[in-house]
Amino acid sequence: MLYRLFPALALVSGIASAELTIEPYNFEARGQEPVAAELGRFNVPAHHEDANRGSLDLGFVRFPSTNPNPGHPIVYLAGGPGGSGTGTAKGARFSLFMALREVADVIAFDQRGTGLSNPPMGCRAAQPFPAGLAINRENWLNYASESAKYCHNKWQAEGVDLSAYTTWQSARDLEILRKELGAEKLNLWGISYGTHLALAALKAMPDRIERVVLASAEGLDQTVKLPAHADQFFARVEQAVVAAGAVDRYPDLVNTMRRVLTKLDQQPVTVSIIPQGHSEPVDISFDSTVIRFYTAFFLTKNPSNIANLPATYAALDAGHFDPVAMGVYQLVYASPTGFGAMSTAMDVASGISSQRLALVNEQAKTAIMGDFMNYPMPHLIEQFPSVPDLGESFRAPFKTEVPALFLTGTLDGRTFPEAHAEVMAQFANAQQLVIENAGHDLFMVAPEVTTAIKGFLANGKAGISRLQLPPPQFN
Repeated sequence: MLYRLFPALALVSGIASAELTIEPYNFEARGQEPVAAELGRFNVPAHHEDANRGSLDLGFVRFPSTNPNPGHPIVYLAGGPGGSGTGTAKGARFSLFMALREVADVIAFDQRGTGLSNPPMGCRAAQPFPAGLAINRENWLNYASESAKYCHNKWQAEGVDLSAYTTWQSARDLEILRKELGAEKLNLWGISYGTHLALAALKAMPDRIERVVLASAEGLDQTVKLPAHADQFFARVEQAVVAAGAVDRYPDLVNTMRRVLTKLDQQPVTVSIIPQGHSEPVDISFDSTVIRFYTAFFLTKNPSNIANLPATYAALDAGHFDPVAMGVYQLVYASPTGFGAMSTAMDVASGISSQRLALVNEQAKTAIMGDFMNYPMPHLIEQFPSVPDLGESFRAPFKTEVPALFLTGTLDGRTFPEAHAEVMAQFANAQQLVIENAGHDLFMVAPEVTTAIKGFLANGKAGISRLQLPPPQFN
């Protein structure tokens, strides 16, 4: 039966009433028996500082607690940006959502612009990267810039208000959610971009958050990662190659990578391949740019990806370009490049401080990946002029007494352990669980992770500070 809640607190602090509706919901995760849950919807201003600029409907699924004396609600914040909380709960992390019900209600929240919360349509460029044009930095960034302009103009013509999709607006949605639920405080549980949002929420509503779990953390001035941190990551991968007993096959990984990329810059290659669906050969020419791009997106996130990294560079070092060229073709030539409205706007708005940008540019001169671990940030920021920069006050470090549990994988190739340490320094009450040989997606790597999260959210004690996993099995 549908019922409506009208908490008196909804009018506090100048926040307009956001009528909450909740109804019974049969939640079905993939491969699991249906679970009785609740589907919630509420309304927020598109711009919290100006209620006259429209509104957005947001949705979530609530899994009621199995605890007779539940704590404050636990709100899951998905990564991306652009990930869906309800979508995440349907996948491999479903058992973690269920386990946390022993502590409190668990809410799979769809941030504005995701899942149940009015996602704007994505956009693909008008044309793929031009056939026959060599892939180098200049050509790729020219194509990407024109594609970004095309999508920005398309969204504007369709009436998509990109300026509504900023982390600061999304953080203030959480305060409305708290009030509409009638909760004194929230516990926040996020990964990757979800931690970026949780940190913004700590600035927006510091007294209304009980605890935070920050997995693969991304600080408020860490949307663009430091190239030097990427170099340290590749050094750890090289150590993992040794630990896995694969050093005879893949000696001196870091120098091999540098040698391959330097050689491609000095002498680009042309490879003839027959892509799927083609009957005639296609020639593609490229320098190191696309290999850096390919490495960053496909060979670094988790151990399952990292397992292919040494073999890929060994083949390139031996002059075997065909396998990678096939992937390059699918990545660059097969279809137009695309952008997500919410994800692009969130990243562009969070931006980068001038000091950090200078550091990134300096480090990129000598780093293995240059600045391509970050693409399309900060390369395309200027192509989205309708998205406001949240500014230095948003990105500035802050201090908080809110207890936090940091989950860090030593082989995280997206948000690096060195960056986690920078964020953790802002917390007076921080615990850390370091998981040796875990990557970016680390919630489900071992049952001890679930136990640690549950213990921390229940009583503030993770009970474990280090967990050892085997190194990747390099292919």
